[in-house]
Amino acid sequence: MQVTYFDISQPIVAVNQGFFTADENWQHKRIYQNEAWEIIILVTGKLFLQVNQQRFTLDANQVLLVPAHAVVVGFQKSPALTQYYWFHFFPTPQGIEQTEYQEGQETLGGQIPLPAQFSLPEIKKSFVLANQVLDIASNQHYPHITVDYLLTSLLIELAHEFIESSQSRTGDQMENIKGWIRSNLNSSLTVSQVAQHFEFNPNYLERIFKAATGQTIIQFINQLKMARAQELLLKTNFPIKQIASEAHFNDDKHFMKLFKKKFQLTPSEFRRSYSHKFQDSSSFDPQQLLSRDTDINYLQRFKNDH
Repeated sequence: MQVTYFDISQPIVAVNQGFFTADENWQHKRIYQNEAWEIIILVTGKLFLQVNQQRFTLDANQVLLVPAHAVVVGFQKSPALTQYYWFHFFPTPQGIEQTEYQEGQETLGGQIPLPAQFSLPEIKKSFVLANQVLDIASNQHYPHITVDYLLTSLLIELAHEFIESSQSRTGDQMENIKGWIRSNLNSSLTVSQVAQHFEFNPNYLERIFKAATGQTIIQFINQLKMARAQELLLKTNFPIKQIASEAHFNDDKHFMKLFKKKFQLTPSEFRRSYSHKFQDSSSFDPQQLLSRDTDINYLQRFKNDH
């Protein structure tokens, strides 16, 4: 598999970004990327893009890396309400390297690998980081370097997700167990129920799960619940009590206590911190050429590196 290694010894330069919702009969128009790279994270629906001569079909929770100097065009209409994050950026002058991916060589002197397309096993941190980038980018009180750092953090998290999903594991059974837990997550799921389904002794299952994943089964279950709660807080206007129920918590007060302990914010504070005011990117013209020669931020930051 071919991957692109990005140098992260310094933060990349964020150019522009947004959250797009497709209307009925929408199809991505033909654009030329010029010098900017792009990361697309599909949230819902389907996206049909041809990048140069290669066609990609993206499903929910999939990521596409679009290189600089690429011709991008939609080859099929997307379903109505298809939604995705998009981020244009310039890599650092130290450059990039495109090569065959080899497990065990995930980082080379401060570099991270990203393939052209891959799936996120679950939203986890990526969704929250994407919202943070857009929220901070829309706030004029923050310097541009803040957005650069946050977008770099998002790329690192995406690379981590790719590495984690592509590593060969003797613990394939652990992946089956984790998948079963995701599919059967409810407010009363216990370690004993998981162990019974896979015909393990509960204590033995706890030991091998902790050894393979670095967390207990209960910690993993709570992680899934919290990720679902974060997603609902950011994507819906549901009241907190309903979100607690939808995220499989028995008691909304207990949910609020756990949430505050984990994130140092109440659910309501978390929701207000990452509002949707930034998510209208309909006025952005994707045909505008993005060149480092015309980007003041890029020239100022790296003028001594040329």
